[in-house]
Amino acid sequence: TTGLTQILDVLKQDIVLDEEGQYISRHTMQPALEPSLRRSTLQQLAVIVRQQNLHDVFLQYDGVNIIVATLRMSLMVDDYLAFPECAISCVSILNSVCFASRHNLAKIPDLPALLLRGNFV
Repeated sequence: TTGLTQILDVLKQDIVLDEEGQYISRHTMQPALEPSLRRSTLQQLAVIVRQQNLHDVFLQYDGVNIIVATLRMSLMVDDYLAFPECAISCVSILNSVCFASRHNLAKIPDLPALLLRGNFV
């Protein structure tokens, strides 16, 4: 679980909470986390969350919102913080935890559109 929380902390480096409690990308000229490192971190996380016993920890540390924010960043044309390839890992992560977090996922209005766009990357 320590590794999982450290990975989520790494992924949070370029996102901040807005006034509505949603994660959004931090608008800076230089990313805190290199896009290639973000991509490999997401790939590692996709493998880790295949273990169902870690889903509760993932949800407890707000993993769903972090991954959805990263998915949004990776699908933005003008965003330099994430590669489009990050979307593939994000979709894989959400797929792994979808049963445990289906109520949280249902509250994200643009998630179906993000998932469709992520499948065409």
